[in-house]
Amino acid sequence: MLKLCLWIAWLIILLLICIAKSNRILLTPQFVFVGCFLPQALFAIYFVNKWDIDFSGETILVLFGGTALFVVASLFFSFLFRRLTIRKHSNSDSLTRLGQEKTYKIVIERWKLIAFLILQTLNLIMVAAYFIKNVPGATLIEKIGNYNHINKFSEIGETIRLPLWIRWPRMISSTSCFLTGYLLIHGIVLKYKQRTLLLILNLMAGILNNVY
Repeated sequence: MLKLCLWIAWLIILLLICIAKSNRILLTPQFVFVGCFLPQALFAIYFVNKWDIDFSGETILVLFGGTALFVVASLFFSFLFRRLTIRKHSNSDSLTRLGQEKTYKIVIERWKLIAFLILQTLNLIMVAAYFIKNVPGATLIEKIGNYNHINKFSEIGETIRLPLWIRWPRMISSTSCFLTGYLLIHGIVLKYKQRTLLLILNLMAGILNNVY
């Protein structure tokens, strides 16, 4: 329980740092990344005794170090991008024009979103086919449940490991949720036309890859 509370406190500290270093803008990669862990950590409090949650030293290192590394890297590249942008504008004209410029729209070509959606769909089909053939269970839903249960609660040697040619595309699809979700929210907040349907479909495909 103590380790879980420390994990929650660490997430809150990182979120406060993200807000302080981003001019109180919440729609930043580092804030969204860290913020996604907080509901899970709070939800785990209810099951800490039922599931006998007790982080090992390696798990703590990955959780604390991984989130801190992502925040530091994001803030560094954000700072670097701002410096390069200011230098570019100062060399070409006056810095006063920088605050007067309109916010840039982020628009991705339609064919790229369609191509990525096709790749994500193919990956979902490959994962489903692998589960049907190699994971115990009567239905696909049951096989997905068995896969998650085996990998979460079995010994390391007894876990089911997906082949590399499935695992890497699945990982790319899962992490793409951060990008497609950001692009979708960016267009909605700034009220400009975006490939909304294709972004939603890509986001849903990425979420499905996270579910199983």
